[in-house]
Amino acid sequence: MLFNACAQLRNERALKIKNSFLNQMSKLFNSTNHVVNSFLNILIKFRDISSAENVFVQMKTKEIITCGIIMQEGKVGYVGKALNIFDHVEKPNIMIYTAMINSFGLNGMGHEAVDLYRRMPIDIHDEVTYICILNACSHSGLIDKAHSIYNNIKVKTERITTAMVDCMSRMFMFDEAQQLIDNFELSHPPGFAMYSKYFDNCFGSYNK
Repeated sequence: MLFNACAQLRNERALKIKNSFLNQMSKLFNSTNHVVNSFLNILIKFRDISSAENVFVQMKTKEIITCGIIMQEGKVGYVGKALNIFDHVEKPNIMIYTAMINSFGLNGMGHEAVDLYRRMPIDIHDEVTYICILNACSHSGLIDKAHSIYNNIKVKTERITTAMVDCMSRMFMFDEAQQLIDNFELSHPPGFAMYSKYFDNCFGSYNK
């Protein structure tokens, strides 16, 4: 409310408050996104575009750092720590959601990955999100859930289809995987990565 009032008044006192918070930028970034966004509104109303751009860049930097920490904790098996960081994010963006899904997948927690994927706003899904959730299903043997997710993807890129081929062939569903490749090639050139995943899993099954 204080920031909103300052943005409306734009008087000398409001200017002092604005400058005071600029001098305490590190504390500001420990606040919620709503507080930071309100402060951005003040800067724009005072036409302090340079400071507004700086705050915006730092917001993005904070999100990237959070995403990186979640991914790193997941890679070394500290999925609980990764989840704790995720749970403290007020409004996760697509990078942070995807990083947490990937961390679950790397640690064989496919059901948790699918649950989180279902909680994501549909309009922010992208290619990387689809690949990570299909990989999570693949590593946990959740072929039915992978099928359900894949069938609901509107634009099935080569990388997304490769992830689904990998999932099928890991489950020894080689005929189904080959059919998926054939269907993809009806409207696309052959994909090397797709065949690479297929044959890796095929030969791997014979070596077991």
